[in-house]
This record gives sequence, structure tokens and C-alpha cells, in this order.
Amino acid sequence: MDNGNETMVDRISMLMEERGVKQSFIEGLLNGYRGKITEWKKGKSTPTVLEVNIIADFFDVTPDYLMCRTDERNEPFQQFAKDDVKVVARIQGNLPKEDADELYRLINENFDKFMASRGQNGDKG
Repeated sequence: MDNGNETMVDRISMLMEERGVKQSFIEGLLNGYRGKITEWKKGKSTPTVLEVNIIADFFDVTPDYLMCRTDERNEPFQQFAKDDVKVVARIQGNLPKEDADELYRLINENFDKFMASRGQNGDKG
């Protein structure tokens, strides 16, 4: 886990640097004013749960990673879940809603069976 001194703002700053993203861009994502992240750094305000989730989604990390509760950036199988939602979203335009919902249900229902057949636990990776 973190070194005890790392903060959420440190992690956000690191991710911005890694991806070449400016602070003003992140503040724009949050519909915030210029200087919002600076206020977080100074302890004048704190991000809301919604803001944490927006930033986590943008950088493709978990909120727990941003909050320094884990060093794991992504949960196991998080990408699979995103991909399976994308597949359903793609076909949803070509299928009646009920059929697309049924397909999504079947994917989720059968994932654990698929992983178990390969000796892995779909819930824990």
C-alpha cells in the first residue's frame, strides 16, 4: 500500500503526469472552477464522491486506488466487465432492449462458470 504520506491529490497528480493531462482539463471534467485541485492540495476543500468516481473512471483506476486504500490500480476482471458492457452497448442498437438485456444477463451469469472451468474464481481473479 502507500507509504503513509501519499495523498489522493498525489495520486491524481501522478496520473496526470503519466498521461500528460493538465490540471485544468481534470477540473473541466468536474465542471469545476480553475484551482479546485489546488484547494484540495491545500486542504481548503475535499473532492466529493462523484468527483472521485469521475477522476477514477477517466484514469481507469478504482476509487480505492485514488484514495490510497490500495496500490492496485484496477480490480481483477474490471476490464472484462467494461468490455462486456461495450459489447452489449454495440449490439443494443441492433436488438430489441429485452434481447440485449437478456444477453447481458447471460454474459454475467456464465462468466463465473467459464472461469471455474479454467480453475479460476471469476469473483476474485
